[in-house]
Amino acid sequence: MLKIIFIWFLSGIVIASIEIDSNKKIFFNDTSNFYNFYISGSVNNPGKYTNYKYAKVIDIINSAGGLSLFSDISKINIYRHVAKEENVYIPFLKGHETKKYLLSASINDFLIAGINIKNSNLIFKYIHSHIIKNIDDLSYISGIGVTTVSKIKKWFFL
Repeated sequence: MLKIIFIWFLSGIVIASIEIDSNKKIFFNDTSNFYNFYISGSVNNPGKYTNYKYAKVIDIINSAGGLSLFSDISKINIYRHVAKEENVYIPFLKGHETKKYLLSASINDFLIAGINIKNSNLIFKYIHSHIIKNIDDLSYISGIGVTTVSKIKKWFFL
């Protein structure tokens, strides 16, 4: 009996496979043990990643290419399990944060500032479709509250 198997891996873990048996029947095996996670802050490649549902902070850091040179790991528990869709923020060492011009910011810049992916997209679209006179103008975006605006003020200038 001939059996052909195609297997996809993510970080050494099987995420899906397709089997074709001698009767030309195709079986797709999905592994629903994977979640999306977001990582921002002081890592080499902040963004959205897929990892095993029991991933720890260290696993998400490794998915993002590791810590950047100015990461403050004293403020994080790298062995903590990460929740589904969680945004993991890795802080910078004090004095190594820099402000960026708001109108030239990318979605990744907002993620680095600790803003979740949904709000990062909303802010990015808003600043490119409206005239912004003050950072407080971002509070007009539905879903953007005082906490998010204060994060933006900490990381960006206008």
